[in-house]
This record gives sequence, C-alpha cells and structure tokens, in this order.
Amino acid sequence: FDLSDAVTTYEVYVLGNTPDGRLGANRAEIITKLPIRVDPRTPVEVTEDDQIAIPLALKNSTAKVASVSLAGRAKGLQIEGEQEIAVTLKANESRRAYFQAKPVISEGDAVFRVSSKTANSFDAVERKIRVSPDGFPLSRLFAGTIDNGAVEHTFDMPEQSMKGSLQVQAALYPSLAAELLAYQDSLLRDPAGYFE
Repeated sequence: FDLSDAVTTYEVYVLGNTPDGRLGANRAEIITKLPIRVDPRTPVEVTEDDQIAIPLALKNSTAKVASVSLAGRAKGLQIEGEQEIAVTLKANESRRAYFQAKPVISEGDAVFRVSSKTANSFDAVERKIRVSPDGFPLSRLFAGTIDNGAVEHTFDMPEQSMKGSLQVQAALYPSLAAELLAYQDSLLRDPAGYFE
C-alpha cells in the first residue's frame, strides 16, 4: 500500500478470521521520517530592533555519516553572517546550527526559509515570524449608537508614540444581534477564549 508524503506516524490494524470462525487482530505502527531532518525554532514574534539567533535542530536518521549543506533565505529579514553552513552529522546524530538575522521591516510578517541538501536528498522548511514595532501597545476603544447623525471621538496620542504605528479599525453593525454574533466569532477564534 502507498503512504502520503507526510512525516508522521501511521497505525495499521489487521483483522482476520479462520474458516472455522476463530478471530484475530493485531496493530502496528509505521513511522515515516526524513533521512536528514531540519527544524528551525523561530520565535513567534519579534520587534523591529531585535537581533535574532535562529537555532536549527538537525537529526541524521540514517546509519551513515551525512554531509549537509544548509542555505538560509529570508523575506523581511536580513541574514547576517554566513548564509550557507556545512555540517557533518554522524550516524543517528543530533546537533544544532544557528543563523543570525535582523528584521528589515518595521511591521508585518517576515519569512525565514532554510534548505538542506545532501548527496541523496533535498528538503526545505519555511517559517513565518511576526515583526512588531518596538515599544508597548496602547489601545483605545469607543462604542456608541449612530441615530441619524454623526459620532465623533477624540483621544490624545502619547508623546513618545512611534511614527507610523497608529492603526485604526472601525466596525459598524446594523443591529445589536449582529454585534453579539461578531463578538461570539471572535471568542471562537481567540486561543484564550472560553470556547476552546
């Protein structure tokens, strides 16, 4: 039988019976793995002024010595130092390698991609890193009802606010029920919500 390309564990169940009605069953696991595994441990979020050390967890799952060539590429990040690293892994050896990077965007999603190449295999792994402006977020929330007129809200910006960091979101609901449904949807999406 054929398996997918997923690196995971498969469970195989075998059920059988004899002509005279005796039953039997057994279970086995099939573990799929890459000959050389590269797992970048990237942070979920960084600020625009951070210096990032991205560790790579390397694992040689073969019974032979492997020479691995690692190449790092990035979008929204600048890789500092070597962009290509050569590593020799002994049979069944685990090691770490590092790439140094720095954000080149002030806000948004950056992408780090590392490819590994050996004499017999090639693989690439990509991770997203959220880049946020330096500083502490400060939020203001205003709500109200528009009754055949205009609504105006004024708020003071902090003196030390960073240029270009202001974000404004507006949501208009035709009824109270529509607003409650929107709040319910946000609770379902929130990892710390009560509906998890």
